Amino acid sequence: FYTYANLNTQIGTVLFIFNCSTIVGPLLGYVFLREKLNYTKIIAMVIGFVSLFFLFRPGPFETWKIGAIFALLSAIGSSFYVIGRKKLGAYDSKLILLANTVVGVIVLGILAMIFERDFYTDGFADISPATWMTTVLFGLDNFLACRFMTKGFQLVSAGTGSMVMLTENFI
Repeated sequence: FYTYANLNTQIGTVLFIFNCSTIVGPLLGYVFLREKLNYTKIIAMVIGFVSLFFLFRPGPFETWKIGAIFALLSAIGSSFYVIGRKKLGAYDSKLILLANTVVGVIVLGILAMIFERDFYTDGFADISPATWMTTVLFGLDNFLACRFMTKGFQLVSAGTGSMVMLTENFI
């Protein structure tokens, strides 16, 4: 969803909507995990939300198009991943990450076959070795980031983890 969001609207809009998942996380933690929402978290959520405007300067609402829907689906998926990780706390974070990756590859493979059919019939063979290497390195980087995030959410509350994830934008 995140990739399709970037392809269909402005990057600032995508980043703004997707990063709202760090605000939604504590709310979902309250609803599904009965985690407490104290004043500190509420203030942090408000400051985080305002900071997202300053960081990403989302485009005018008229420019959001279908990409905003994909960004929202990506944000919701990310928030539910955090909540699901806490619910499945007894399972090792490596197993959760492996299962999440396998399901993601299958779902995205099916979506790609539906929406990007011409890539598999015409453009697949034209990809350079440098592009493949870059893709593999980005994939490894993404996998490691998810591994650390999954382990982190095993150790802290969903609300706290979501707030800590806001630091990614500054870093």
